[in-house]
Amino acid sequence: MQKILLISGWGLGCQPLAGLKTALENLHFQVELIDIFDSSNPAVLEGVLQKAVKADILMGWSLGGQLATILAQKIFEQTG
Repeated sequence: MQKILLISGWGLGCQPLAGLKTALENLHFQVELIDIFDSSNPAVLEGVLQKAVKADILMGWSLGGQLATILAQKIFEQTG
């Protein structure tokens, strides 16, 4: 089962993406939905990076998509 890390947009919260999460789970993906509200905190960002490393797919809405791109770059830099 592929793991998806789904990241909300700034100020959006998780609720608007709950339907997408459910739809993806119905397609047999394992989905973790996170809110980026505290992503400016380095400790929180490190925790999100650790979750991202374990995911097969990074997805985000709006600013969450930008964060997903940054996380993918950081993972690439760490792993080559």
